[in-house]
Amino acid sequence: MDEAAPAQDGVKPHPELWYLSINENASNTIVMLHGLGTSHREWMLVWPFLTSYHLLVVDMCGHSGSSGIRPATIPAQAEHVAALIQSKAHGGTAHVVGLSMGGFVTVELARTYPQVVRSAFATGAAPFSGIRMWAANHAQVLGVMNTAMHSVLLQRLSGWLDEMAWSAQGLTIPDQLRRDLKENNSSELIVEVFTSIADVQISGMEKVPVRALVVAGGKMDDVASTTLQGAALKAGCPDSKAVVVRAAFHPWNLQLPELFAQGILAWVEQRELPEEFETLA
Repeated sequence: MDEAAPAQDGVKPHPELWYLSINENASNTIVMLHGLGTSHREWMLVWPFLTSYHLLVVDMCGHSGSSGIRPATIPAQAEHVAALIQSKAHGGTAHVVGLSMGGFVTVELARTYPQVVRSAFATGAAPFSGIRMWAANHAQVLGVMNTAMHSVLLQRLSGWLDEMAWSAQGLTIPDQLRRDLKENNSSELIVEVFTSIADVQISGMEKVPVRALVVAGGKMDDVASTTLQGAALKAGCPDSKAVVVRAAFHPWNLQLPELFAQGILAWVEQRELPEEFETLA
């Protein structure tokens, strides 16, 4: 297991994302993209079940080892991930897995750089509607609320609320990830990412030629929007699919990591998905 340093000046026209390379002797590469405010360590509970694949586990723009790389808009992040796949993935292509922000990047990557994506697996990344769209269109409000909740006066309350939420969702948060969550808490980053996600639309996804699976966590995610997203993706590639995992919360890689990994392997290897993956479209 090797931790890669950023590329030297002059090698790329832009900085290279920080990544962790695991199982380098495996033939095929899976790239793993985390959600907003976390880090590559979001995948710590999942990667032990993926030993037959070379893994590139990425710190996304504005986060941890890639904190100095901006902007963190969805299109910009897709461009950086495409460059990383071309230079570091075996054969210059990869299966791509993303959750939340990472899921939006995964779908955008499949749309704009299909030549580097062998398959796509995106969860919690359906285009926003309703209250989610309102929040994204008022991202400055989210930023102010985040700043207030993490002020000196409210830090203890914020930490207690986080712990309560994690416990209620049955999440396991490794200590290293807890530290990353604190370090990556940035109101500026929240505003930038949510504003970008607000621009993501179902329209255009019918042009994605890559075999893509979109997943909704049945406890938190937008199942209706995921269904529409899946139907659009199927128009571009008949083998694409939308499913819901009814027992899953939004960050279910930290809730049901073995099932999450089983889903990845089944999708990548074009096998039948686990029974918990209920077809939507």
